[in-house]
Amino acid sequence: RQRVGDRSARYHLHDQVPVAVGRGAEVVHRDDARVLELAQRDDAYGFYHAAYDVRRALPDDPQLRQAWNDFTFPVPLVKSEPPGAEVLAKGYNAPDDEWISLGRTPIEDARFPRGTPRVRIVKDGYARYDGTLTLFAINAVLQPAASVPEGMTRIPLGTGTNEGQTFTVPDFWMDRFEVTNRQFKAFVDAGGYSKREFWKEPLVEDGRTLRWEDAIGRFRDRTGRPGPSTWELGSYPDGQADFPVAGISWYEAAAFAVFAGKSLPSAFQWRRAGDFNGPSAVYSDIVLHSNFGMKGTVAVGSMGGIGPFGQYDMAGNVKEWCWNESRDGRMLLGGGWNEPKYMYEDRDAQSPFKRLETYGVRLVKNIDPQPEASYAVVPPFMRDFSLVKPVDDAGFSIMARLYNYDHGPLNPRQERVEDAADWRRE
Repeated sequence: RQRVGDRSARYHLHDQVPVAVGRGAEVVHRDDARVLELAQRDDAYGFYHAAYDVRRALPDDPQLRQAWNDFTFPVPLVKSEPPGAEVLAKGYNAPDDEWISLGRTPIEDARFPRGTPRVRIVKDGYARYDGTLTLFAINAVLQPAASVPEGMTRIPLGTGTNEGQTFTVPDFWMDRFEVTNRQFKAFVDAGGYSKREFWKEPLVEDGRTLRWEDAIGRFRDRTGRPGPSTWELGSYPDGQADFPVAGISWYEAAAFAVFAGKSLPSAFQWRRAGDFNGPSAVYSDIVLHSNFGMKGTVAVGSMGGIGPFGQYDMAGNVKEWCWNESRDGRMLLGGGWNEPKYMYEDRDAQSPFKRLETYGVRLVKNIDPQPEASYAVVPPFMRDFSLVKPVDDAGFSIMARLYNYDHGPLNPRQERVEDAADWRRE
């Protein structure tokens, strides 16, 4: 707080403004004052958007130059394969701002807004690259538009960590958005609940495999027709075609994946896409633009919560079924609209038959084979205290002092008493 205050105090609104060629002094003065006002308010994203053109008109203004250096950071090199792609940027917390063009790749010493910028890279004939930036170099590998599965984004090779296990996760495609009601309705209308070929996995409850004919009857909507638990009369609520499908079990999610020609993600793929431990992590920003509103689902992508590689709504809205089993059932990640924000990063697992109103799905397509072990049962990550070496007495004495406090009188006093019909407040 003090540091920010000290810095912003330097950006006082001055009277003498250099005259820029091609612009009226009055306009320059007005714009400069507005830009420095944003710097005073510590609005990094607003400052970046407003200052980008003004700083070119006032290259010698010392206060503007200082503010620009304070509220942006440099990326030494922005490349793409192939080159010649246009690079656009804006602040993460300014999703409705217009994109600012930084030029065409390769770009040296590009400056992005302090914090987490949104980045877009476009080139004719290639799929648009969307994502976020916290790295200090960009080398975007653009995909020919015709090669990209519809509605999917490429997650690059990296590591995925879950419950203390880490796997190298090869490139794969992931849905940009959660599966919507509209998409799931196609499965229902195609007889998805009556065609056994979509239901590849044994339906197991308490260690006992159920007959498919008996178990399929559990997957009914509120009016007894086949479908998610949140639907009625075999369909979703009016106006919610583009909301995520909710109220489906793991088995329904797996059957829909077969119907769609895709797969449920492993928990390690899901965690890799969120990049929770990597340099592109956007945990603190994405939860502010995700649906944790406690009022129900919203249309996919409508809140602007984009992940590192162009996928939306991994935080909030609905939780997403993953392939892996664990001690408590199948893994279910991401946090739902009625949960606290920290559930985005937390791990959860539930019975594969469970169909709560926050349970949905997002699918993947593998480009290269994933590690077979990454689909195995995930044991809970627990510290084994039997393997921990106790500290000696001297070490314990040091640790115990951390819990010392000064014993003394608390000196309580009763300041006010309020009597009500059902309680007394002191």
